[in-house]
Amino acid sequence: MARPSIEAKGLAASRSLRRLKERIEQAAAEDIHWRALADDLLEVVEDLEIHQEELRVQAEELAAAQMRAEEASVRYRELFERAPFGYCTLNDRGHILEYNYAFLELLGRALPAGLHKPFVSFIPQKDHSRFFLELSRVFQGEERSMEVRLKGAEGRYVPVIVRMTPVSAASSAVKRCRLAVIDIRDRVELEERLRDSERRHQLLAVQLEAILNGLPDAVVLLDCDLRVLYTNAHARQLLSDSDVSPSGDFCHQLFFGREQPCPDCHVLRALKQGRPQQGTLHRGDRVLDYRVLPVRDERGEIVRLLEIVRDITEKERMQAISLRNSQMASIGELAAGVAHEINNPITGILNYADILRQKLPPDGLVGEIPGRIVHEAQRIADITTSLLRYSRREAHREPLRLCEPLSASLLLLEVRLMKAGVRVENRVPEDLPLVVAESNRLQQVFINLISNAGQALEELPDQQDRKIEIRGDVPSPGLVRIVVRDNGPGIPEAIRDKIFQPFFTTKPEGIGTGLGLGICRDIVESLGGRLTCESKEGEGASFVIELPAALP
Repeated sequence: MARPSIEAKGLAASRSLRRLKERIEQAAAEDIHWRALADDLLEVVEDLEIHQEELRVQAEELAAAQMRAEEASVRYRELFERAPFGYCTLNDRGHILEYNYAFLELLGRALPAGLHKPFVSFIPQKDHSRFFLELSRVFQGEERSMEVRLKGAEGRYVPVIVRMTPVSAASSAVKRCRLAVIDIRDRVELEERLRDSERRHQLLAVQLEAILNGLPDAVVLLDCDLRVLYTNAHARQLLSDSDVSPSGDFCHQLFFGREQPCPDCHVLRALKQGRPQQGTLHRGDRVLDYRVLPVRDERGEIVRLLEIVRDITEKERMQAISLRNSQMASIGELAAGVAHEINNPITGILNYADILRQKLPPDGLVGEIPGRIVHEAQRIADITTSLLRYSRREAHREPLRLCEPLSASLLLLEVRLMKAGVRVENRVPEDLPLVVAESNRLQQVFINLISNAGQALEELPDQQDRKIEIRGDVPSPGLVRIVVRDNGPGIPEAIRDKIFQPFFTTKPEGIGTGLGLGICRDIVESLGGRLTCESKEGEGASFVIELPAALP
């Protein structure tokens, strides 16, 4: 049987009070002794009616509140069940009290034991202590959050964020904990894809860096303000001889030590004209070939400039050496031809001188003339022989005495040195150990060193003694040394380390190429030796040739 509502009970009580009031009024009218009592009873009934009305209003308000609560409960249940993420409620022991469909769907299965299943049964063992620590803080009134993996059907784990909110009772004590369980598989997958992308990009960056560092060219990336953004290893070596990246500096500061851009800056030219630029420039003793390429964005505007620089100093040196060798070959052919043509009349002169010596009396001035003619003609023959030997370019090495190519070189330079007032003291013993070399190449070394010494001595005043001293010895077993020393002005310390560098010269333009000493060093080193210089400014210079002695 249905229980009456509060409103029905109120109506019944009102009817009972009205009947009681009517009976009291009837009794008071019939018996005068009841009138005083009736008045009191009526007053009580009226108070009861007032209270009854108040109760009726309160009952109506309570019924409306109850209806609103039921409606809110329905709405809450609908929201709870239709929420896009999982909801569940836990007690202070972490047992599940209620859960929505999204929570079950997230797990991919129904709860086997229904309610009161421990939430930690769905998370890995290693996360249990962390979960209980967070749960304890929630029951202390804090809101907490943690990332964890939930174990679903077939043992698969689902990454989720668990947001934990305390639920307080009327006494304000936390009785429950509500969990919002949010599926973050898409976010985790996206993060993993981003990490994979970052790893791929890092690998590509490493590969690109390796490729750029493996290039023989210097690669420099500039912005439109000429500020360096990137340099490869070769560029860093070219610019600063170190592994420190000069990024952030301006190119004119790095290349030329200038505070302002160069007057004819090829990078600015490429920026203004909007097309690649190419050419050569000199940086110190280096010859550099450059290319500047504008880099455009999707709108076609220049945003970067790529400068590719190649050090062609060695290439230029080899080309200069090749040209010089070609010129020397032509001079050699000419000298050989001249020497051959001279040898024919020299032979006639020697024959006629011999006839004269036979016809003329040996005594007196007239008798000495044929001998002098023979001596001078023989000297001419020796010079032509030296020219012929020097003009030969075959690379044939054989054991020889250093005094032989040295004497031939002095013979060719004798007249020139005499005109310059230079004395030559040749103190190279003939019994020095043999060396294995090409005679003509050693002759080239001696001619260069002696010529340079003679030119240095020409800078001295005419009245000052000009002397070249050539000594030879054995500094250690298996090593032969030749020292060419002059008493000229010497070599300044500032340029002493540069004299063997290609194209470095202190001579006026058109007089020297700056290749002589470099070629001499290459020749000596190709023979397994070394060529060094010792000098003090104002005290002359010594060039030391050390060669390995030939095996006995």
